[in-house]
Amino acid sequence: MQGSERADSLVWDAHKMLLMPALVTAVLFRDGSRSYEPFAQSASYLFGDVHPEEEWYNLASRTLECTKRWMALPLYTALSRRGAGFFAAYVERMVELAATLAGLLRESTAFELAVQPEANIVCFRYVPRGAGRTPAELDRLQEQVRQKLVRSGQFYLVQTRLPRGVHLRTTLINPLTCEDDLSDLLKAVREL
Repeated sequence: MQGSERADSLVWDAHKMLLMPALVTAVLFRDGSRSYEPFAQSASYLFGDVHPEEEWYNLASRTLECTKRWMALPLYTALSRRGAGFFAAYVERMVELAATLAGLLRESTAFELAVQPEANIVCFRYVPRGAGRTPAELDRLQEQVRQKLVRSGQFYLVQTRLPRGVHLRTTLINPLTCEDDLSDLLKAVREL
């Protein structure tokens, strides 16, 4: 959040790290009266001659989606029911697990860590020693390992292309994930 105090607005996605379903996002404004400007529309059947500030509760003046469900309700309910401390502990735990996974990857000669994770996302490559693979062959190997892993149903990873080539990418978000799961993931990648 460093530097956020200089922003006029922030987009906050509660998906993943606040355990919300997809598309639970908020735009936070320093000055609430400015929250109508980005979504300003001209539609007499929706707004009539009423200024948005007069009907603060009319979500149609604050979104392009108009009649979509109120996505803030699940977030509000979770925060009010569980409290900020619950989510802070969850986020810290996922970041710790990412650091643990990074440590396991660094300890192994069969894996290459892309960068030290700063949050809950870890990118890595399976690089079996002595194989003498070209960069293109290593890329294909990552793609094949991912496909086999996903098909097996054991784990779900995505892949991404970084400057050094294709990498496997995991986002740690399941609150039931433990250190044994991380070891099992690396074992499954080696076996597949």
